[in-house]
Amino acid sequence: MPLVHDFLLIKQDQIKKNDLFSLRDFKKQGNKEMIVQIQDDLILYMMDSFKWIRTTNPFNDETIYGLFYHGISLIDFEGAITLNSITQAWYNLFLSAPDIVKLTGGYYTIEGEPEIPGQYEIITFNKKDILSRLNKLNELSNRAKNSEDKFQIIHYGI
Repeated sequence: MPLVHDFLLIKQDQIKKNDLFSLRDFKKQGNKEMIVQIQDDLILYMMDSFKWIRTTNPFNDETIYGLFYHGISLIDFEGAITLNSITQAWYNLFLSAPDIVKLTGGYYTIEGEPEIPGQYEIITFNKKDILSRLNKLNELSNRAKNSEDKFQIIHYGI
């Protein structure tokens, strides 16, 4: 199973900050229609634009711009507006892609093999899958931004 990032829409009054177990349980108990899973390779490809999203670390209330890659991020009303714009822009870009999307991933080398030069990984996705997931994430962010602070999005990193 590939590494994935989960995005979940949740009511603001259900969030118990500093409570790891309740924050992790939302993913298990949540409405599956309100959860979007996006593969880590695709998140990494789009990561620079995700650094524009205002998020909060629920364990220390630290507000930053970007997703907590290995942890949990809360995306509030303001962050949802930015997330919505970003996901819509990526969706529109991928509309022009071929049915099989090949993207340039990370650069890697083989340890202990100095004669073999490194190369970039080529990651492959199905266009329909990308569009479906981005559309669903756009719907979540739309609901959060139009809820007047009644909903937030929780991002679960890898």
